[in-house]
Amino acid sequence: SVSISYLKESIKSASDLITTRYFYKDANTYKNTKTFFDHEVPFTTDETVYTYEGTVSLGINISQISFSVDNTAKTIMVSMPDVKIIANEIDEDSFQFITAKDSIFNNTDMQDYTKLIGELKKKKSEEVMERKDLIEDTKQKSQTVIANLIKHTALASDYTVTFE
Repeated sequence: SVSISYLKESIKSASDLITTRYFYKDANTYKNTKTFFDHEVPFTTDETVYTYEGTVSLGINISQISFSVDNTAKTIMVSMPDVKIIANEIDEDSFQFITAKDSIFNNTDMQDYTKLIGELKKKKSEEVMERKDLIEDTKQKSQTVIANLIKHTALASDYTVTFE
């Protein structure tokens, strides 16, 4: 017979399961303007047009999976966590600066660049999580992987695996 602890032991070697990688290339404009009492100061705008590439990795946290087992009916019910973004990586080598217009009164520095990278990652993460087709595809792939892991264990090979 199969126990819940046996199933958890079978998949515990992985903590995050990445089943979808979303590759993107994007273009944007970065503006940095000095302000004075919430008003833009003329001739103080740095502006850069750039392109970049990145990868968003989607999947689930395996440690949050729960099981219920019916040994008589030989069924395993799996309850999986929601799909989440496991990694969002921007390839810094892919950054290409198309145009750059510097102001003589303003100088963009590395803190601005670091802030920009964080904003780009956050924006892309939000866009990806709004894509229902991508989330559903990731969920289906995760279910397939989990079902295959369970089916390839010695005790559960003849059990039916279903998902909530």
